[in-house]
Amino acid sequence: LNIGIDGYIWLGCYLPNIRYLDQPYADSKINALAQRLADDVEWRAFMEGYLTGSQIYRDLYAFMRPHYVRALENKVFEGSVEGRLVDHLCIGYLGGLELLQSNNEDGQPSLFRKMLDEADTSEKRGRWSKAAEHFWQRTSKEVRKEGKDIEEGPSKDVKRKILEFWTWTYNERDVV
Repeated sequence: LNIGIDGYIWLGCYLPNIRYLDQPYADSKINALAQRLADDVEWRAFMEGYLTGSQIYRDLYAFMRPHYVRALENKVFEGSVEGRLVDHLCIGYLGGLELLQSNNEDGQPSLFRKMLDEADTSEKRGRWSKAAEHFWQRTSKEVRKEGKDIEEGPSKDVKRKILEFWTWTYNERDVV
């Protein structure tokens, strides 16, 4: 079944919703697309659509892991799509799905750390900058509660992780 490039973009955009409605169908599409190469137009369209989402679901993040790995290992995205890839990995880090150490608690390599370790290459240097920007923006945010705009900072756990990132950055300053 060929759904066309637009279909792959929409599949990626609405993947959480589609998976909620029909998990076996969505999972089969995710698995089938995981077999594609990084230069495959349909895989790229799917990932570009998926990366537009800012809401990251724990179970879907784990299932999309091979796609994140492929996107990290190959410089296939540029500009805002590349930035959204970094945002997804930063959200994964802040949400406890990735660690700053080389390996996550489950023994798998940390994609967040992989992204940072590769930041010393010229074509991937922007990833560190985008991660720094992501954390800078998260240090405080304006929210609306009870009809008033108030400043609400990040949770203590998120603050700890952001400070851990800045400590790593300082210690690795020759690299970044």
